[in-house]
Amino acid sequence: IRARFNASGACVADVLIRRYLPTERRRLEAHFDTSSFATAIVSLSDACDYVGGLYVQAVPGVTSRRYIPLDAGDGLVHQGDCMHGVQVKDGSRLSLVAWFSDCEASLKAGHAPWVKRAAEDGNPEAMHVLGGFHETGEFGYQMDPDLAVYWIRRAAMCGNALSLCQLGLMLSDGEVDEDETEEIEAEFGEQE
Repeated sequence: IRARFNASGACVADVLIRRYLPTERRRLEAHFDTSSFATAIVSLSDACDYVGGLYVQAVPGVTSRRYIPLDAGDGLVHQGDCMHGVQVKDGSRLSLVAWFSDCEASLKAGHAPWVKRAAEDGNPEAMHVLGGFHETGEFGYQMDPDLAVYWIRRAAMCGNALSLCQLGLMLSDGEVDEDETEEIEAEFGEQE
């Protein structure tokens, strides 16, 4: 993690074993590991032990879903902007999951500064997540409805489908003024 993401202070924040058994949970919906600087997933099962498994996807919806075949001992490392999930259609799957913080200080403070850095660098997924943090006041970010809308709008302008949906809901709930969406409409109108 330290070498891959050039983060000399990266440290383990949490470790767990995830299991998907016929009589228990069979799926983990597509999501981002928003509170994690980086995630390492190590399969404890061979790919032949189950059907389906860990997947990544570029956008919401199963059409972009790609399953990653992992045998026991194989691993996958990603950061918080990688939408992923698990669906085990048959058999049993076990994996070790380790979440990392960028440094001890962030871990102790319960803060996720990497999200803001990525958002400011133009990452639409990070913009969406940062908007959500400002909406809820999580992970060391102040609850601020204006900043929430700002970051969600920026992500929507970059084409982030989740932010486009969220912005539509905020508009229908009266949380965002219609005039505030004109810039987004103009942006997408020019692309057609």
